Amino acid sequence: MTTKENIFAGFNRVTVIPEGVKRILPGSLTKLWVTETLVLPSTLEYFTASAIIDLDRAHSYTYNIEEIKIENNDHYQTIDGILYTKDLKTLVCVPPKKKIEKLIIPEGVEEIGECACACVNEGTMRYNCKCVFPSTIRKISKNAFYNAGVKIDSIPKDVQLEEGCFCDCTWGKLLEIHNEIIPTNAFANAQFINVRLYDTVKEIKKHSFRASMHKIYIPPNTIVDNEAIAPTRYTTSNWNDDGDFKETEHITFGVLEIGGQAGSSAHKFALENDISFEEVENTSEAIEAFFNKMSSPKVKNDGGFTF
Repeated sequence: MTTKENIFAGFNRVTVIPEGVKRILPGSLTKLWVTETLVLPSTLEYFTASAIIDLDRAHSYTYNIEEIKIENNDHYQTIDGILYTKDLKTLVCVPPKKKIEKLIIPEGVEEIGECACACVNEGTMRYNCKCVFPSTIRKISKNAFYNAGVKIDSIPKDVQLEEGCFCDCTWGKLLEIHNEIIPTNAFANAQFINVRLYDTVKEIKKHSFRASMHKIYIPPNTIVDNEAIAPTRYTTSNWNDDGDFKETEHITFGVLEIGGQAGSSAHKFALENDISFEEVENTSEAIEAFFNKMSSPKVKNDGGFTF
């Protein structure tokens, strides 16, 4: 038996998925309006966090779940209300309303599943929870930390990142990235101050960044998509001198300054988008000085925000 979309919609604080159900598909559980405890059957063979957090369907999700339970199942287990695969190699789902002061992902976990930590601590705890990755982590899946209220100080090296993995997530003062490919929307709308990319970063894909940050350093051989740092578009409305109502579209890039080498892909991106660029030697000392130096660069953003 496979669940259909929202077949279990309801208003129970405890929702029990009946025995016999083997697969729970995306969008199946997005209307459990007040459910705090989700009990899964022993017969379950497939579950995805997008069953309760479906970002492909108008960002619909069941936001009150605090714990997940499952017993005598050959494919899944829970630890402290968090769902993992039976072999503990994949973190499948952290309930979005679970109260967490520090999210410590156990050693042995190799993958953070799709939407697994999405919307965790979305409310008042947003800036108080730190996430600690294990040394065994190898993959962070699509939308894994979408809109998650957790602070992540660094991303482990040699980890595969998928689209939107840290979209809308929270960061500290400096985000350091070693990963070879930064995928589409990886850090869109994420909150951080400075971003340093290391020489191991080969490519920044479309809309990887769409956020307000002070500075970003991009190495000389990193390929930068022409929409890698996505602009924010907004419209203002007012009456002009002739008494006509006029709407004006503005475009602003959420970065004050790009550091890198002259003639590089990063330099070209900055010139094409009227973003302040500083030539920085590709040495640790020069890069550190770039981030430490106070500056107020001129940013031409078609009448957009000033920083």
